[in-house]
Amino acid sequence: MKSVIPVSQEPFSLSVVMPVHNEEEVIEKVVRNFCDAILSRFKKKEFILVDDRSTDATPLVLRRLKSKYPYIRVLTNSSNQGHGPSLMRAYHEAKGEYIFHCDSDNQFIAEDFWLIWRKLKDSKLELVMGYRKQRNDPIYRILMSNALRLFNFVLFGFSCRDINAPFKLYTHSSLKKVLFVVPRNAFVPTILMVVAAHAYSMRIGEVAIRHLPRLTGKSFIRNWRTITFCIKAAIELIQFKRQLQFS
Repeated sequence: MKSVIPVSQEPFSLSVVMPVHNEEEVIEKVVRNFCDAILSRFKKKEFILVDDRSTDATPLVLRRLKSKYPYIRVLTNSSNQGHGPSLMRAYHEAKGEYIFHCDSDNQFIAEDFWLIWRKLKDSKLELVMGYRKQRNDPIYRILMSNALRLFNFVLFGFSCRDINAPFKLYTHSSLKKVLFVVPRNAFVPTILMVVAAHAYSMRIGEVAIRHLPRLTGKSFIRNWRTITFCIKAAIELIQFKRQLQFS
């Protein structure tokens, strides 16, 4: 798979949103890649990074990057909130015509953004989701994702190849619509947002993207927490279904 960075300037505004927690080993590389390969091609841009109270050198690295890329906005949580609420905070702050989310763990390739960008623009879609064609994660994480995918199908009657993949592009209007019904403290907001998008009959597409092994840091979901994560996610999905039924 090959993605090519356009040479022309995109006459649109783009917001990239990214939660960050203790990623001092990779965060500079990740941010620079997204700035140089994506945001540099847009007429108007912002890069919103929400630091979830990192305890390593991540805040220092982010301050240094902000001096080089003035469109970077670093928001710091008052306390450790977790990945879901941090992502929701970033989404609510985004002002671009298009909003793109990726995680900060260096498991995705910035240039693959252009694959979903072209899909969204060419097909006039409202949401495009990247799915990890060859997933490089421990087996327990893959099993967890498959379990949530099956549970989502049973509960809501639709299936996505990779519903929880953190590589999604929204139009501004579609994002605001789903944010209206997804709680700010959601545990698995990426899943709830896709569910809401389907409930609103949005035009949705999927594109295969590359996925790299995680070489640094620690995932917030580890082997012994997998069952607990799945249970919490399932409960939140059930509650969300009830909310949608009465909204």
